[in-house]
Amino acid sequence: MDDDTYRAFLGSIPELEGATSSANLSIPKLKAVLEAMKKLGFKVRPNNKTKGKPHNFDHSAMPVMITKIEALLADMGLPWAYADSIANQMFGIERCAWIRTEKQLKAIIAALDNEHKKQCLKVGCEELMAALCESDRNQVIAQLPDKWDRNIRFMQSLIVYLQSRGV
Repeated sequence: MDDDTYRAFLGSIPELEGATSSANLSIPKLKAVLEAMKKLGFKVRPNNKTKGKPHNFDHSAMPVMITKIEALLADMGLPWAYADSIANQMFGIERCAWIRTEKQLKAIIAALDNEHKKQCLKVGCEELMAALCESDRNQVIAQLPDKWDRNIRFMQSLIVYLQSRGV
């Protein structure tokens, strides 16, 4: 539909009160436009973009590595968008599906494995701190540095310390 025909079509919809552009229409008015288009035979089609696991890998080792990435994401309850953001941050590639080298996939797996380790250590620290009496727990929490839960070495040391206290 050309621009003039579209504007005439919009002008013919009573709910739009003569508007000839959909740019500033409210949601109810946009729904009225959609209903008017459906009456003329327009069919709404779902978005065919697939979200989730990438499918376009050529190298024989890549499907195995993609399965590993998928497993790590599932263990941590993270979406594929998280792995995509790692690919973008590390290599300037917006999606894992666009990665073509085994080395890059291994780097993403290493980053995810590192994040998984951090999450597991954080849970371990929190469980040990929860076992402390309230005054001891508050004392430990007060001494925690900023972003302690992002530092693997610190969390490992904290676990050793808490275990040495008989927790």
